[in-house]
Amino acid sequence: MTTLQIQAPTPARSTAPDRGPASGAAAERDVTIRPAAGTDADSLRRFLTGLSARSAYTRFFTGVGRVPDRMLALLLHRGRDREVLLAVRDGEVVGHGMYTAVPGLEGVAELAVVVADAWQRRGLGQRLASALLAAASERGFREVGFTVLTENRPAVRLVMRVWPHARPQLGQGMYEYRVPLTQPAAA
Repeated sequence: MTTLQIQAPTPARSTAPDRGPASGAAAERDVTIRPAAGTDADSLRRFLTGLSARSAYTRFFTGVGRVPDRMLALLLHRGRDREVLLAVRDGEVVGHGMYTAVPGLEGVAELAVVVADAWQRRGLGQRLASALLAAASERGFREVGFTVLTENRPAVRLVMRVWPHARPQLGQGMYEYRVPLTQPAAA
């Protein structure tokens, strides 16, 4: 499984090195959630290499380092059983989210979201996740699964707010969730 990454802000590098994001509702309105395209590869590479070590670890369970073209292709590939959405501001990626069908489990998708450090705790991850859940539901998925590191308390709190009845399986320092898409979200 992949991970839902939402965490407390850390000292971070912005994806726009010359300025950090403006704060407030106006800045959030300037962020567009849209489907990914192959032409987003360079911006996605900048986004991924700009993540703090902590953000990269909570999303990928490892550091990112140099981002190979193969990884970019995988993170941008959309298809019948997978969707990839980007949060974009001023032409730069500030968030990435995706779901993909779980092989062998009919109607189950895995969900993963990561947001640039400077944009965390502003609701952007939740906007990406909500758009992905709506797309998965429209395509006939009935459940969504995701993995959250036990130390990622903000993500665990978000899950409990959105799915108050969710009960994870604990294994190797990770919570594994599987929740119905039909359950109304509380957030």
